[in-house]
Amino acid sequence: MMSTSEIIALCALGLSALVALLNGRRNTQTDAANQAKMETKLDNVARGVDDIRMDMRSLKNDISAHTAKLAELEASAKSAHHRIDEIFALYRKAHPPDTHGDR
Repeated sequence: MMSTSEIIALCALGLSALVALLNGRRNTQTDAANQAKMETKLDNVARGVDDIRMDMRSLKNDISAHTAKLAELEASAKSAHHRIDEIFALYRKAHPPDTHGDR
């Protein structure tokens, strides 16, 4: 027959094995929950990156359109300056400066 100390030692061994098993399960559950949270966060980051990429493409298209409009405006301004210069030349020809000194 077993002595009391042997029975206590055997119960302690069984209890410690049970506690170790339960802690392993808790750690596994905690690890799984943490992993699920991380995957969710990564999915959100990936979605955000995709949104930023789409916004960047849109901005590139907008910049290209604005660049073309700016080139048209510059050409128009250059043409307008040329016409204004011609108008002033015609005005100066029709109204020469007063060279008589009548003041």
